[in-house]
Amino acid sequence: MKKLLRTPILFSIALLPLALFFSASSESQDATAEILKRIDDAKKTLAQTQRRIETESKEYSQSLQGLENSILSLRSQAGNLQRLSDEKILGIDELEKRLDLWNTQSAYQRHLMGTYISSTGDFDTPNTDASNAQPRNAQQNPADLLPQLLARTRLQLEPTWQSQEIVAPNGDILPADTLKIGPIQLALNAEHKLGGVLNRPFGNDLAFLEHPYSNKQYQNLGELKSGQNVLLNLDPSLGNAARLEKNSAGIGQHVEQGGFWVIPILVFGALSLIISLIKAVQLYRLPKNDPVFAENIAQEVKQSTQPGSLLNALRQRWQTKGNAQDKLAEITLSHPASETRENLLVAFIMEYKHKIERYLGVIAMAAAVAPLLGLLGTVSGMIETFKMMSIFGASDPSTVSGGISEALVTTELGLIVAIPSLLLSALLSRKTRSYIRELDATAIKLSKLDGGIHA
Repeated sequence: MKKLLRTPILFSIALLPLALFFSASSESQDATAEILKRIDDAKKTLAQTQRRIETESKEYSQSLQGLENSILSLRSQAGNLQRLSDEKILGIDELEKRLDLWNTQSAYQRHLMGTYISSTGDFDTPNTDASNAQPRNAQQNPADLLPQLLARTRLQLEPTWQSQEIVAPNGDILPADTLKIGPIQLALNAEHKLGGVLNRPFGNDLAFLEHPYSNKQYQNLGELKSGQNVLLNLDPSLGNAARLEKNSAGIGQHVEQGGFWVIPILVFGALSLIISLIKAVQLYRLPKNDPVFAENIAQEVKQSTQPGSLLNALRQRWQTKGNAQDKLAEITLSHPASETRENLLVAFIMEYKHKIERYLGVIAMAAAVAPLLGLLGTVSGMIETFKMMSIFGASDPSTVSGGISEALVTTELGLIVAIPSLLLSALLSRKTRSYIRELDATAIKLSKLDGGIHA
């Protein structure tokens, strides 16, 4: 009986942890659900708060903008009231200054409008003579010029064909239909089959047809007049390229523009070129120096059974080939080791150096003097240009620039002569110094030989 009672009790005790586990699991799920619900509620509350803040921000921003506009309006009104208040207490002198300022502004406006209309005098308004469109009265009211100004501006924006006389390439004055598009003016004469771009070298009085179109371009110009879309050849430089090609001078004319000082510059350039060629040929024809020449002579002296024949051979080679090393060896073998022999060697090298360096100084002098002569010519030309400006004025920039360009020709020629002369002088001097150094090395080695050979 006791065993039966203990069995249910033990079973209950065994199931107790399991029950506690399920109970705890159920409470944990409930707590998680409660937390998630609170999070969702908080998100909704946050979203509502953000929307409310945005709405209120817009309202505040609009209100602030309105207040700022009101402040600006009030400031403008306050400024006007202050200006009216100040004008009430202005004196006569201040009013006269203000009136003079207004008159100056009005005169500038009239002048600006009149200048613009005058510059477009070749455009005729409908039913209006171009000569009448020019402002005749300097004191004319700007309001009276505005209709003419607007009419001419409209014609520029919407160009139409006009009739006027042009100068043909053969010099005849012919009537033609013209069309102005910005700075370019086209002309068409159907009777003589002429067409092309007009040029006005003498202002707005005469229009010249200097370069007529070919047949194909003439046909395209006719189609353009009839209202069709065509392709035309136009000069983007507005004739400047043709004038530049026409006025471009050759080398002779360019040199002549430099004036008197071009002559000495060219003389120095010719001297530099001639001497450079002569010295280049002379240095090229010099015998090659043997770097082991002294060692070979020493060995031949030791092996020679007839020293006199070696000395005679050296003299003969020096007389026929002119090899400076042979002459150095002859001096060495003709004199015993002494100060006299060393002096003779040094004297020969100095004499030989002077011989191959002769006239090299002329090239260096030309390189130094030519740019100075060019600068002198430029200064002289500038003085003459300023004299002409003082007499005739500087109203024409092309005249002043032309005189300055001619004055700079001498500087250009001086640099053209100086730069090659400087390079040639440096190259030839370097070649000469290298050759003399080789002879110095040979002379030092030969001076160490003992004794001498007497023929």
